[in-house]
Amino acid sequence: MRVVFYGLSTEGLRLAKSLIGKHEVTVIDENLRMAIPLNKKIANLPPRSLIEYDLTPISSFSDSLANAEVIFFAPKIKKIGAEGKAEILIRLRELSRFLPKDVLLFYLLPLPPRGCSNTIILLEDQSGLKEGEDFYFLYYPLTRQGGIQKFVGVTSHKPLKRVREVIGKIEPLSFNDAEMKHFKTLLQEAIPDILELSFPRPGGKLVYLSDVIKGLLDIYLLNTSIQTSNPLFHLSSAAIKSIEFYLKGLESHLRRIVKRKGLKAIRTHILILWSLDPYELRGDASRTREVLINKLREAFGVVEVLNDLKLMRPSYVLLERSHIILACTKEDENYIKKYKGAEGQVRISVTSPLSIIE
Repeated sequence: MRVVFYGLSTEGLRLAKSLIGKHEVTVIDENLRMAIPLNKKIANLPPRSLIEYDLTPISSFSDSLANAEVIFFAPKIKKIGAEGKAEILIRLRELSRFLPKDVLLFYLLPLPPRGCSNTIILLEDQSGLKEGEDFYFLYYPLTRQGGIQKFVGVTSHKPLKRVREVIGKIEPLSFNDAEMKHFKTLLQEAIPDILELSFPRPGGKLVYLSDVIKGLLDIYLLNTSIQTSNPLFHLSSAAIKSIEFYLKGLESHLRRIVKRKGLKAIRTHILILWSLDPYELRGDASRTREVLINKLREAFGVVEVLNDLKLMRPSYVLLERSHIILACTKEDENYIKKYKGAEGQVRISVTSPLSIIE
C-alpha cells in the first residue's frame, strides 16, 4: 500500500522505517511541504540529515497525499493553548484539500476528550467527504515514550482488515474508550515520576526533569478540556503544578548558591545544557526548556543555552566564564563530567533531588 506520513518527526520516522519493504512509504516535511520517498539507503538518517542529504529523492507534495491509501497525521507540536490548536487546524485544513477517497487516516497526536468527533467534523466539512464511507479516521496516539499503542479508536470494524495489514494485530475501541484509555495509561506512567520529582526520597529513584515532562502535552490537553468538578481535572492540574513548582524551586536554589558565593544575581552567568530533539513530536522538552530559560533570565544577568552537544560543543571560554552550569539530561551530565570545571564553578544535574556534578 502507498503510505504517507504527514509530518517529519523522530517518532513518526521510527514508525515509517518499520513499514519499509512492506509498503511504499513517503514522509512529508510539513514546514517545507516536501515529500520524501523512504528507502533502506536513507531510512536510518535522522530527520535533519534526511532533509539536507543530497541524494534524498523528492516527490510532489500534493500528488503524494492525493494518491495515498494510508496517511499517518503526525505534524510536530511546537505550542500549546490557542496557538497550538490554531496550528493543528491549519495542518488539518491543508490535509483535507488533498484527502483521497477510501484512505485510512491514522491520527498519531493526542486528542482531548471528544476530540476525535470534533476532528472528524472538521475533516468532513473541509474535504466534502464522509467518515466511514469515503474515508476512515483512526485514533492512534503514540505512547508517552513515543511508541505505538496496542489499540486504535474506530467508528466501525469495516476497515480493520486493511488496518491490520499496516500496523498488525490491534484492539479496536470506540473513540471515547480509546481517548480515555490513552489518558489512563499515560497518567499511570507519568504520575509516579511526577511524585518522585515532587517528593524526592533519600536513596530513592533519581529522576531527570527531561524524563518527567514526557507526555506533558497530553496532560495539558486533558486539563483544559474537562470540567473542574472532574477528579481528572485535579489530578492533571497537580501534575502541571508539580513541574512549575520544581522550576520555581530550582530558581530559588540557584539564588541561594549565588548569595552564598557572594555574587550578584545581575552579574551571574548561567549556562544551560539541554540536548533536546527538535523533531520531537509533542515538543514537551523544547517548551519546558523555554520556560526555564525565561524564568532564569528574569532573575540572573546572563543565561545561555546549548541545544545539541553532538553538533555544537561548548567552547572552553564559554565553560570557563559560566558561574553555574545546568545539565538537563543524562547525556549532558556525562559530557560535563569530562570537563574539569573552573575554580568556584557550580555544576548541577537538573534532577530530583538536585545533584552536584563533581
